[in-house]
Amino acid sequence: MRILALTGAILLLLAGCGYKPVAQYAKEVLGERIYVDIAINLRDPENSVLIKDALSQAIMTRLHGKLASKESADSTLRVTLNSANFTSLADNKEGFTTFYRAQVSLGFAYEDKEGKARRFNSMGRYDFSIDDSSILSDSKRFEAIKSASIQAIDHFISHIAMQGAKGVQP
Repeated sequence: MRILALTGAILLLLAGCGYKPVAQYAKEVLGERIYVDIAINLRDPENSVLIKDALSQAIMTRLHGKLASKESADSTLRVTLNSANFTSLADNKEGFTTFYRAQVSLGFAYEDKEGKARRFNSMGRYDFSIDDSSILSDSKRFEAIKSASIQAIDHFISHIAMQGAKGVQP
């Protein structure tokens, strides 16, 4: 009973102060139906697929939007993998790397629902350790790039939401 009353009070407080979720503000800029185009990096096509999966997931879960064809979309979003780098953060006593940082830079070019073309660059990082064998496996590498890409995508979504909250187009 107490939990129900507390939940009701919190909802009343949030509704009273004009709270809107991030997805609501982002939809004001991008609309609900979004066409996604990923520029394939010919040197590293696997990462482009990871980024497209992460972006598609973010549109559906964070923005509560829908992926759409180019013709039926409210906005168009083109993402380019600018760079994906790994930096050694810690070594073991034999001098082998045991802790890495993956850093991913994504470029976003988008046309909002009013037809205005915009650009935004975003960076994401992901720190991770590897086994004592000190070999960076493909699976660890892909996981790190995907996690860093998700962070970069979240940064982009926050940027869009802030613009929607201000009522100003980015």
